[in-house]
Amino acid sequence: MKNEIRKMLIRINELEILLGVSKTTIWRWRQQPHIGFPNPICIGSRLVGWKIDDIEAWIDENKQQEVAA
Repeated sequence: MKNEIRKMLIRINELEILLGVSKTTIWRWRQQPHIGFPNPICIGSRLVGWKIDDIEAWIDENKQQEVAA
């Protein structure tokens, strides 16, 4: 079960690589509601992760907005 959860969540370091941005940019996006960046999930007292499905949906949504613009 633990491995299944790990496959469903992505940590900040992996997210940086996936999106090609810094941790600072990710945290800024979280502070700006109009960007619609997914909220992280608390995994532990000092540990957060994002649902990979939420990140993929956010990426797809932003691609569609770029095409429409």
